[in-house]
Amino acid sequence: MAQTLSKEMSLGEAFAFAQGLQREMRIAEAGAIYRAILRVQPDHPGTLMCFGVMSHIAGEREAGEALVRRALEIDPSFVSAHVNLGNLLREQRRNAEAQACYERALALAPGNADALCNLGSVHNERREFAQALASFEHALAVNPEHAEALHNMGNALRAVGRIDEATVAYRRAGELGGSLAQDQVRAGFATLSVGALDQATAFFERAIALDDGCVDALRGLARAHTLGGRRDQALKTYATWLRHVPGDPVASHMIEALTAESGATRASDAYVRKTFDDFSASFDQVLEDLEYRAPSLVAEAVARACGAAAGSLDVLDAGCGTGLVALQIHPCARRLVGVDLSRGMLEKAKERDLYDALYEAELVSYIGESRACWDVITCADTLCYFGDLSGFAEAALRALRPGGIAVFTVENSEAVERYRIEAHGRFSHARAYVERTLVEAGFRAPLLEQVVLRLERAEPVNGLLVTAARPENE
Repeated sequence: MAQTLSKEMSLGEAFAFAQGLQREMRIAEAGAIYRAILRVQPDHPGTLMCFGVMSHIAGEREAGEALVRRALEIDPSFVSAHVNLGNLLREQRRNAEAQACYERALALAPGNADALCNLGSVHNERREFAQALASFEHALAVNPEHAEALHNMGNALRAVGRIDEATVAYRRAGELGGSLAQDQVRAGFATLSVGALDQATAFFERAIALDDGCVDALRGLARAHTLGGRRDQALKTYATWLRHVPGDPVASHMIEALTAESGATRASDAYVRKTFDDFSASFDQVLEDLEYRAPSLVAEAVARACGAAAGSLDVLDAGCGTGLVALQIHPCARRLVGVDLSRGMLEKAKERDLYDALYEAELVSYIGESRACWDVITCADTLCYFGDLSGFAEAALRALRPGGIAVFTVENSEAVERYRIEAHGRFSHARAYVERTLVEAGFRAPLLEQVVLRLERAEPVNGLLVTAARPENE
């Protein structure tokens, strides 16, 4: 715990005290001291930089950036300020500007390991893996115990298929993470991503030993047990999670997924909302890494089915997420509306500026309010959170104009009669069930195509791409 602030502190001591509070995330207290320092010495570069970083963390992005830039106006040779400005810009996906900041830092201090590490991360995000690896290797030559550089090098190695080397890098990063539970969690998820289940389990268990209520560690440990076929241990871990967070929708849903004969017919709204709110910030990058194909498959099916009508269609993108379908289908639409349960996803979709309107709502309920007003309804990789598809099919038929089409994907398994919730928490569907449900709702015989939706742990996830048309004579 930081010492108590004394009126007799020098400016340097007050600055160090505020930095200690900031490290402890005592934001309000640190901010009060930074403001007091700046009243006495408005051009103190270190305070301007630290206060700027803290302001950014608190959500005041523009103010935070302005403070760090002011520090650099006063002292253009301030290496840490160049690095931190790059970090603020990278968090806003302003990667070209961030790269320039890191390069300026390296021009002043060629061996700055943080700048090298963060420059490598920019290359990683651009999928420039050779340059990324070179930056991480340079950072580690300077500081062999730079845990973040090791972790990020693991990401680059994994991306280029060097899985054994990635596993070593992740393990070493976790070992260097020290006594913070979140460091162990990060290492756990990294090793989990390359299939090193025993190592991942050890990291998550270490995190729980440090903080027995760490939900991220419990989630990771339950996932590792599930992937390893250790159902009983997974259920026990989810039960522990619920003791710490009673009623948590994710833990509740996963217990249902792992419980034999649970009778689940769909994921709860609370589960879907929480899962995708938590996932929204990294959604696009994660799916790019998984070679996610559902949005492009849906867009291609719409283009094939509608052809000459492109540009004149009223389109509803149901379960729109961050707008990945809209990126490809926008030219086909006269009017494009998105609906999703997750506010976090909708905020990302809004940033694309492709939709005429966006609504926060459960998709079947929203579709059910419409009558013959859509030419196309798309639903990419969302109905995997539904088992029973009859409600969607009936609502979609009523909402489509005669001749209109619904285009969607589901995960496919022919080992089930109708549908089944899987251990990972999503539903798989039998081809015959999907076809029968659509026909019974009133659609013409649908077109069902076998596709690969994405990769998961380097294995293809099989699915069905479905195009179903409402009869024109209705």
